[in-house]
Amino acid sequence: MTTLFCQSCSMPLVEDSQLGTDVNGSLSQDYCKYCYENGAFTNPTCTLEEMIEICVPHVMENGMSEEEARQLMKNTLPFLKRWRTDKDQLPSFEPVRYERLDVILLQSLITTRTSNKQEMSGNGEIPQAWQQVMSLSQSSNEPSDASSNEQHECKDTTAGTNSGTVADAEPVASQTQQPLYAVYHQYENEIWGDYNFTIAVPAQDARAKASDDAVTSNHANADQTQAALTLPEAEYAVFLTRSGPVMEVVAEAWHGIWKWQSETGRKRSYSGDFELYCADKVVNGVGEVEIYIAVERA
Repeated sequence: MTTLFCQSCSMPLVEDSQLGTDVNGSLSQDYCKYCYENGAFTNPTCTLEEMIEICVPHVMENGMSEEEARQLMKNTLPFLKRWRTDKDQLPSFEPVRYERLDVILLQSLITTRTSNKQEMSGNGEIPQAWQQVMSLSQSSNEPSDASSNEQHECKDTTAGTNSGTVADAEPVASQTQQPLYAVYHQYENEIWGDYNFTIAVPAQDARAKASDDAVTSNHANADQTQAALTLPEAEYAVFLTRSGPVMEVVAEAWHGIWKWQSETGRKRSYSGDFELYCADKVVNGVGEVEIYIAVERA
């Protein structure tokens, strides 16, 4: 079941009793009862900055520091329906295609446990994971030959050009001939709970077999073994970012995907989602990235 969230304060809307009401008394699917009643905002003069300050104490109840809570709200609220201006309006973001893929066999380079809330707080695990994989790539002199058993072929999708959060480090797809997968899996509670973030390569990639170059980490959350990762057969909505700095375009795409998720009737299955970084599409941290979102059968 897809969780809605208030498009004013970002509160998860998990029960009908939390929903606001439209002018005809019907339940609003966009706003909570604290922000919206009888077809109007309960505090119509409230500014974005004021709403951030209203939300901070409530977010802190979940164990975040004041600084983390404020940063989370600054990263979240401007993208909600109430606060988007024409200048900030997200472009329409739709899948370039739907594609059913067989089981995908991957080799994990590093896995960490995190959440969207943690990543948006400015104290996330994902940037560190990317930094460690970059260090591995730079320290390895081993050639990375393409494997005949590659699980997913990078292909030209520019004709269809239109997805956590992106790491504060440049993905290293341009440093290897094989694609890199940034996988989001083992979801605890859809987009609201913890999930695993794994950077991986196809299982037959020679780099994944180089155990002597295993990623090292001082981070307690990181899985330091190169374990196998299997993504089940699934139907995917495939999104394509615009071409640009990957840190920027992937973050933008994810906000667009969340908007698409809130507005579409197509439900996510949460069996595993991934960003695909191809060497011929991303060079020196600039390019376009495909984002695969697992969805339920139509």
